[in-house]
Amino acid sequence: MGRRCQVCRKGLIFVRHQPSLINQGNYFYGNSHNPAHRLQLPKETFTITILRDPLSRLLSYYRYLLYIKNSPQAKQQEPFYQEVSKEALNLGNSFQDFLDRIPQKTIIHQLKMFSKNGQVDEAVDRVLQCSIVCFTESFSEDLGRINQRLQLSLTERRDRSFAGTLDLSPADLAAAREVLAPEFEFIETVQKKLAA
Repeated sequence: MGRRCQVCRKGLIFVRHQPSLINQGNYFYGNSHNPAHRLQLPKETFTITILRDPLSRLLSYYRYLLYIKNSPQAKQQEPFYQEVSKEALNLGNSFQDFLDRIPQKTIIHQLKMFSKNGQVDEAVDRVLQCSIVCFTESFSEDLGRINQRLQLSLTERRDRSFAGTLDLSPADLAAAREVLAPEFEFIETVQKKLAA
């Protein structure tokens, strides 16, 4: 889809990143990184969310920004290069600089997607209203549930990966876990409620 907001393939409409189109509900599939509290979906819309271990998500985001900053191919390969290169200015010279500089809404992004004010209980209630809640760590199994429920034959694919290992100290990881505490609480509460 690139940067286009709407495409039609094989008679199916796909909508992306455009709240006004998504709120109309006239599509086979729509996706957005807009917070759930900003969307007003039609009542019967089938909704799916994919959550991720907060530390894994933050480290992946950090690797992504390093890729944008350091890779000569990034400008050609990343469709949102202009926007993301601005975010990469938060990197600084160390992981601690990164933690100090990125906005809290980015650190606890998953929590803020479901609660404007970052309230765990509100976010949990809202995410549990989704038709299916998936997790990156169990996505293969979750995709099977989606296929079964919707009678589809979707296959798993990985569009991109930002290779490279991070050489982070135990203090770096502890600092990350500390700032991620509300999001860990959110994810753990969702998992417990889904398991009940």
